[in-house]
Amino acid sequence: MFLILLILGIVSLSVGSVHIELNRVFNALVRALTGNPSVSSEEELILFSVRLPRILFAGIVGATLSLGGVIFQALLRNPLADPYILGISGGSALGAIIGIVMGAGSFYAGVPLLAFIGALVTVLLV
Repeated sequence: MFLILLILGIVSLSVGSVHIELNRVFNALVRALTGNPSVSSEEELILFSVRLPRILFAGIVGATLSLGGVIFQALLRNPLADPYILGISGGSALGAIIGIVMGAGSFYAGVPLLAFIGALVTVLLV
């Protein structure tokens, strides 16, 4: 499974609005891992400044969500527990709606913060 994830990650480094051939992606990764300094090309800038951080962040977000689900099920001792069954998603949506109606959408983290507070209140009530 990890090998498939690694292969798909390398392939996804080559896909985008600027297509980069797989052999060039592989060569850039080998140069970066071996510490061999090279002239920074546009392709390497795209790979290491845009695509690789997004791929790594997507993996971290996915792992965090799965960990949250496992913790949720373990704490409630229910293998079917999820945010929809317990109403936490509804509480989060209510918090987001309250934030939008109150004008918190103009702040950077206004709506997500109120959605989190709505979910937290729902967890405490359930």
